[in-house]
Amino acid sequence: MKAIYKLRTLLILLVSAYFLPSAQSQCFKKVTAITGTQVVGGVEVTVTSNGFTGTSLYCSPLTGPYHVGYDWDSSDCADGSFTFEFSPSITALTLNISGITDSLGSVEEVLILINGQHYPLLSEGVINSCEPLAVLTPEGNIKACLGCGWSGWSETTITGSISSLTVKDSVIMNCPDGAVFSLFICDSISSVGHEINQYHVRIFPNPSSQQLILDNIPAEGLHVSLINSLGQEMPLVYSKAADKLILNTGIYPKGVYHLRIMHLGTVESRTVIFN
Repeated sequence: MKAIYKLRTLLILLVSAYFLPSAQSQCFKKVTAITGTQVVGGVEVTVTSNGFTGTSLYCSPLTGPYHVGYDWDSSDCADGSFTFEFSPSITALTLNISGITDSLGSVEEVLILINGQHYPLLSEGVINSCEPLAVLTPEGNIKACLGCGWSGWSETTITGSISSLTVKDSVIMNCPDGAVFSLFICDSISSVGHEINQYHVRIFPNPSSQQLILDNIPAEGLHVSLINSLGQEMPLVYSKAADKLILNTGIYPKGVYHLRIMHLGTVESRTVIFN
């Protein structure tokens, strides 16, 4: 498998020499440190890793240098992740991801965490020049197209007040080749004059059957949206009392939903369960 992976990487490098990187949708400042701290556009980016991680130039220059879920030395695979901490917080980031496998019984999935919380993506990215387009799972993660040896996409941009990012490759079955990704960041919160959201919205009870309460909400400028497992935005039925918003959850089918809370340019995503 290791020899096949290296051959595949060499072929992609030769092909990609004829392509320029596509526009990064929003962010252009590339992070390249594998460990330690790197200053990028005035932002201190501290990089740590966990599990099976390394570097790869697969699909270069679109993706890389980060490789999660595979170990070159042992030709083995297991869960792996890179975590990036930003000081000060940033306003947005862009990810390009490639090399995800769903073939010959080997399956993996890539998930994103923002500020320590799972961040379900709502849409696919843009097809790149190296491979077929990956697919979006009902949970908002990234998975290879069925039967694809490698797949991915470019230009996933996430906005809000972002203090940390984790990109994790999760092995679902057998031994896939891991995922390769690149990270680009935008400006820091302080450099564009934004204020970090000082509100900490509490959500309870979770799971809920009749009512979901959002406590300690700001008086103005709050926008809440509810997304189902298919990525569809649901109509909200709610009432307000003082600094609380009370969502009527009894009208929705049972299942897992994603609550997006937006205020003053910041975005939080919470997973909620209606039972």
